[in-house]
Amino acid sequence: MKVSSTEPFQIVYSLFEHEFLGHLFAAYLVQRGPKGQLTLLHQTASARNAPEFASGLDAIDFELIELCDQLQQEAVIKEFWPRKIAPADFFLKTYSSDKGDKPLQDAVARHVQTRMAAVLARLHGKQVFIMGRDGEPTWREIALAPVPASVLFHFRRNDDGTHYFPTIQYQNQKLDFQYKGALLVCQQPAWLLLDGIIYSFHNDVDGRKLQPFLNKKFIVVPRQVEASYFQKFVAPLMEAFDVHARGVGFAVVTDRYRARPRLTFSDVPPAGALPEAPERPPGPPRRGRVPQPKPAAAPQYRPPVLPARLPLRRCFSALRPWQARERAPGADRRQLHLPPPAAQHRRRTGRRGRAGRPRPGAARGPRGARSGGGLPVAARQCGGAGGRGLCRGAGRRGQPALFPGARARRAGHSGSGRLV
Repeated sequence: MKVSSTEPFQIVYSLFEHEFLGHLFAAYLVQRGPKGQLTLLHQTASARNAPEFASGLDAIDFELIELCDQLQQEAVIKEFWPRKIAPADFFLKTYSSDKGDKPLQDAVARHVQTRMAAVLARLHGKQVFIMGRDGEPTWREIALAPVPASVLFHFRRNDDGTHYFPTIQYQNQKLDFQYKGALLVCQQPAWLLLDGIIYSFHNDVDGRKLQPFLNKKFIVVPRQVEASYFQKFVAPLMEAFDVHARGVGFAVVTDRYRARPRLTFSDVPPAGALPEAPERPPGPPRRGRVPQPKPAAAPQYRPPVLPARLPLRRCFSALRPWQARERAPGADRRQLHLPPPAAQHRRRTGRRGRAGRPRPGAARGPRGARSGGGLPVAARQCGGAGGRGLCRGAGRRGQPALFPGARARRAGHSGSGRLV
């Protein structure tokens, strides 16, 4: 907090120019010195800190502070851009000379001009300044004219064409505003800053009609385009403002009519005598208004869940020689017992597949031996009756299992299951 609310202060309104939004007003609180003069100590006045300085503000000041808050660039961006965006990105995208958004520019201009007109209409009796280049809000003091001025549009026709220019009168005196550094503070309606005084106008003159003549004496309308120019521009101008015309073949005729009221009576037929209008058959429902019935959804086919395909190669525990001799005849024709998938997974990974540990779901033969069938079946699965095969379930971690044959006899076993 720069300005103290317990010491004398003054609220001022400073005019500055924005690069894209034009001329704007901002409210400032300025600390007063011992002699009542304005010091350089100041801060921005907003709706947040205004209640703290309510002792030096009135109702109009609170309205002006609220309008000035709406003129800040952050408030304007929030009004027209729903997402969060940096001010530089917003103005470069909207006011770009190549890819600018013209409709958005017009909407922003109307928004700003409406609030500028409301601010200017409430500034009578307030301290108004022009902001300096260094941001000092009390650089140069200006005032507002107590009464509005009037504008008179002139048309002078000669052999070359028609000259068109306006003149401004303030308190029955001509006001010289051309080539004087005049500035249009607001466009709609026009507020003109000239020699430290802001002038308003009768009939809410559009500032665009005065802007070309700030640095130009008149506009020449060639004879070739006079007809269209008079129809499109001069005729609406003459209906709304005072016009003075003179020259060859040019005259302004004013028709005044006296309005007279006229009252007309007519017979109205009774309500029953009116023919009934035929009922219009209902048309097809409009899309998006009447909900359309949804078609019944066809039952979706779901294939049955089948068990996972078992691998072709399976490993079984090797039979010992004496177990093969004790098997009943025809054991090779028995149906092979397949272990469940869980037991098969354990056999693949080697878990719970060591000798001496029972496996869940495994078939048991004589003497508690675990086997998946007769000797010929186990022999075919693991490499042949007299050969050497690998069976992960027989030994430890995939060690070879020996079956009756030449290799078994070399290791110390006979084909009949006896020791050699």
